[in-house]
Amino acid sequence: MELPKLRTDLVISRQERAGKTLYVLKDPISERFFQLGEKEFFIASALNGTRGPDEVVRLFEEKFRATMSTRVLRSFVARLADVGFLEGTEPAPTKSTRFKPRPVAYHKGLSRYFMITVKAFDPDRLLEAITDRLRFAYTWWFVAAALAALSLAAFVAVSNRSTIWGGMSNVFQFRNLLMAWIGVLLVGVIHELAHATTCRHFGGRVREMGVLLFYFQPCLFSNVSDAWLFGKKAHRMWVTFAGGFVEMIMWGVSVLVWRVTAPETWIHHLAFILMAASGLTILFNFNPLIRLDGYYLLSDYLEIPNLRQKAFAYIRSLFERRLLGLRVAEKPLSLREKRIYVSYGLIAIAYTAGLLGFVLYRLSRFLVNTYGWWALALVVVGALYAARNQVKEAVKDASEKVEDHKEEVLSKRRIRLFPIVILLLLVVLFFVPWPLKIKGDFVLLAQDRATVRTEIEGTIAEVHCREGDRVRAGDPIVALADVEIEAALKQTDAEIDEAEARLELLKKGARPEEIQRARSEVKAAEVSLELERSNFERAKELLDKELISLDEFERAKSTVELREQELEGARAELALLLSGSRPEEIREAEATVERLRAERELLDYQKGIAVIRAPISGVVVTPFMDQLADVYVEPGDEICEIADCSVMIAEIAVPEKEVGDVAIGKEVKIKAKSFPSKSFYGTVASIAQKADPGEKQHYVTVRSHIQNPDSILRPGMTGKAKIYSRRSSPLRIVIRRIVRSIRTEFWW
Repeated sequence: MELPKLRTDLVISRQERAGKTLYVLKDPISERFFQLGEKEFFIASALNGTRGPDEVVRLFEEKFRATMSTRVLRSFVARLADVGFLEGTEPAPTKSTRFKPRPVAYHKGLSRYFMITVKAFDPDRLLEAITDRLRFAYTWWFVAAALAALSLAAFVAVSNRSTIWGGMSNVFQFRNLLMAWIGVLLVGVIHELAHATTCRHFGGRVREMGVLLFYFQPCLFSNVSDAWLFGKKAHRMWVTFAGGFVEMIMWGVSVLVWRVTAPETWIHHLAFILMAASGLTILFNFNPLIRLDGYYLLSDYLEIPNLRQKAFAYIRSLFERRLLGLRVAEKPLSLREKRIYVSYGLIAIAYTAGLLGFVLYRLSRFLVNTYGWWALALVVVGALYAARNQVKEAVKDASEKVEDHKEEVLSKRRIRLFPIVILLLLVVLFFVPWPLKIKGDFVLLAQDRATVRTEIEGTIAEVHCREGDRVRAGDPIVALADVEIEAALKQTDAEIDEAEARLELLKKGARPEEIQRARSEVKAAEVSLELERSNFERAKELLDKELISLDEFERAKSTVELREQELEGARAELALLLSGSRPEEIREAEATVERLRAERELLDYQKGIAVIRAPISGVVVTPFMDQLADVYVEPGDEICEIADCSVMIAEIAVPEKEVGDVAIGKEVKIKAKSFPSKSFYGTVASIAQKADPGEKQHYVTVRSHIQNPDSILRPGMTGKAKIYSRRSSPLRIVIRRIVRSIRTEFWW
């Protein structure tokens, strides 16, 4: 009896993987792919419709020098018939309906509805039109130019990392959500077209493009399964890498455009959004623990298709055999495959569990803080109800396995081991002390901080320090230039010299020469008066004789009176010189000197405060200090801030429901976002006396003094803090948190 014939329309690709010869077969009707080993393919190719089982077995034994029974041969032929590889077993051609959601077939339970494909169109004509125009993109010079541009963009991004990181929050603001979504969509379209055109460039066909609902998140996809037919490993990897490589190019171009355009232009804003969108998708796509480009790249590089499924299956078999003692059939695997499955499987399980736990934790906090415990309870009940069938199947499968391997599970060794494990677990849960840690966000402040201000007006002539400089108390910060003070100092010095000279003169009195001169002036005035009196008597006689006029007589009389006044003045001056200086004049002169000296001291003080000095020792934290030169300032204007960062104050926002376990002196451990690998320690210094409202709950500010000997912590830094309260068993800590939350919510 002849065996059926292998279909002649199958597409076959011979490949070398990990030192083995493999054959990839594509069914052009069902668009499904299968992989056969060298022996399996030899048997399949021997099915020509005229050979019987004995002849095929003989050919196999002659080729591989190994024995094979006809029963094994017929079982293999039946498997080929099941997948439709034999003539007469072809699957019925089905026309794919566009826009019809299709759950992913290899996912079971609810998870199959978290990845749904929606076919949009057949891109064959589109790809045929654009592939020829993009041949330049597959040349070495284009790749070299792209790598050079990416290197430049990476340098620009690292140089402007603080600006980029500060602007990331604006991307996800409500006013930018539409543009960000369009940017992500545009990046996704170009990403998938890159996969498709690369597959077409290396000879593959792409018959399907559409939308993939990945955990209800819309993503574009292109079916490039024909890459499995490529004989060269490099071609398969380029098909997978093409999408991410194009995204990297888009990211690099966006970074360069963002850097060279003016910040106020729309193209600058758009370039930043495209940079953020492509950057995030690159990180997401190249994660090898998610079934996206990074996963398929790793799978192609290791030459192990379905890596995740095989790794999880191997980990499950290890668990069943090593821990449960079940006799599970194990496929023959090389040492390399075992190491890869264990390494990738454990990492993927830990990542998936951590990601799922994080999502559930954030979701539960959001529901509790926003709607209360009732919402979380309803969601949990709904999820359990939706997964009831899967839970039943899992329990049934586990019970069947236990029943089938009852003797192995209940062996004496395991009967003794289980109580010991349970006892150790109970001891750990109930008796091992575990610190109760209260978590909260913190912001750092300098313990000692001073603001430097001006006391006078003037123009800053010199700047003696820059941002980040360490200064000591009394060190100059800036110097003001004031021409009026310099002029006033010179004038005051001259007035002081004049006043001191006059005071000295008053204190010493008149000199003998001055007294002698005054006496001579008195005698001269007496002689002059006697002479004028004689002239007056003669003029009087002449007037009686009417020899002179009356006017001449009056002039002679006036001259006598004038000489009398001069004599009185000379005598008064002589008397003043003989009596010395008056005390009032001396006191007045002394007061004038004191007043001028006080004015001089005031001017000296004003000149001194023109050099503004550091009030405390610390670090200058004000930026752009060099731009203060030639700036005019008025009294009270702020120059800079100086912070003593040797000891920092961490203000920790503790939820009000946790503050009851916080006490003065408790240990505090913080991790700043800038230094995630380094911990800093301190103790609780104070607890605020009132709670401050937050977005979803109230917080109490707890302050802790953090030692910062290296001064790497800076004011304004944020991060996470843990306050270590009393020690208790892990079970009591968990029960305490649950009971406290329930009591607060339901009040009992």
